[in-house]
Amino acid sequence: MQRADGEMMFSPMQRARLPAEHQMASFLGGRAADFIDRNSDSPFMLYVSTFEPHPPYHGPYDDMYDPEELPVGPTFLKVPEGGSLHNTVRAEYCTQYLGQPDAETDPYLQSNAARGHDVTSEAGWRRLRAQYFANITLVDEMVGTILDALERNGVADNTVVVFTSEHGEMAGDHGMLEKRSMYEESARVPLIMHVPGISTSHQMLEGAVGHVDLVPTILDLMGASVPDHLQGKSLAPVLRGEQTLDGNEVFVQWNGVSDIDDRHLGSPEINLRNTQPWRTIVRDGWKLALCATDQGELYDLVNDPYEQTNLFDHPDQRHRVRDLAARVRLWQHKNFDHAPLPTV
Repeated sequence: MQRADGEMMFSPMQRARLPAEHQMASFLGGRAADFIDRNSDSPFMLYVSTFEPHPPYHGPYDDMYDPEELPVGPTFLKVPEGGSLHNTVRAEYCTQYLGQPDAETDPYLQSNAARGHDVTSEAGWRRLRAQYFANITLVDEMVGTILDALERNGVADNTVVVFTSEHGEMAGDHGMLEKRSMYEESARVPLIMHVPGISTSHQMLEGAVGHVDLVPTILDLMGASVPDHLQGKSLAPVLRGEQTLDGNEVFVQWNGVSDIDDRHLGSPEINLRNTQPWRTIVRDGWKLALCATDQGELYDLVNDPYEQTNLFDHPDQRHRVRDLAARVRLWQHKNFDHAPLPTV
């Protein structure tokens, strides 16, 4: 939009007040459909990345979901205990205004993480989650527009479709907002694939995979050679039922925010801790997160899916911590990663 002085500007809050057909997801879905209409007679590669769902979590469907009917887990608005200080200080910051309806909230919450939201009450946090879900509905409609274009042009049965995301959203779980955490709510993302020629039924594969495997998988499914320099591996044998994901290792890395002068992330301690790198491995239902300057975390994702009990210092799990940490170090060696790790 245009300011009074003629300069163009972008305002997420102004954008959120527009009807659904003028949201970014709708715009991109329409442009993607146009591309398919024009190029369906020849091979094509199409990558679509949308802004939603993203702070400030407002949009045209704000009243679509009843906040009181949406489920929340046992960590909702709870400050973590026994875990990293990185998570604890963020949770304490985000939940500091609960029960203080007259409080003037921190500028970062007001202008970035929770712009226009009430973070002083559980009801306000629940409404934030409901509006986040509403923004996901915008994305759902965008995906529908693209899939309809594939069907309309008769290419749905020879087109591989992959739906995923770069990160999740805490939305009050473990008392936090946004991303920058190794908890499942932040680090785990959807991965849905439509792969013609393999199966006509819906399947859910047990196990963990990483984004680094997507390009090799797509190349393999297309019958193209997979370059040796790619770090990932093709999952096509898993999709065909020839292999399982048992023992598959997923690595998550956070290199820290090196220059945060232009974005205050809540408090000086949060800013400091956001500069520290983390390395995480997920393998066979266990997650180990390591930082050289913070408390390590080990979670049993099978029996503790909400990551409420940190087993990093449990004497019965020392062998597991050492084994997973050694796997992280081997991964670092293979990928020329020099982030410091603690001695375990």
